[in-house]
Amino acid sequence: MRWNSRAAAMSPSDFTRSVGLRMTVLATTRLQKGALDQALDHGQRAISVLSRVQSAPADDYVSDVVRVMVPWRRGPWVQDLSRRARAPHPTLSEA
Repeated sequence: MRWNSRAAAMSPSDFTRSVGLRMTVLATTRLQKGALDQALDHGQRAISVLSRVQSAPADDYVSDVVRVMVPWRRGPWVQDLSRRARAPHPTLSEA
């Protein structure tokens, strides 16, 4: 994934949505390759980054990650990720 190497230098504080979306894509890609631990790591990072933005596409990407983790839904780490993904995001005035 050459695009990920080039994008890795993007600062989450300056490119919040872009970095978060990239993390969701990486999580999904890792799951497709059977690397659950890496997928969970990218998914958790995506949720942390994207919790700072309000974006319907970002919410959709996170929902996609949760959906592709369904086969592992009984695992405690997948349950934690799913719970965090469903948690309400603070509004911009609360952040």
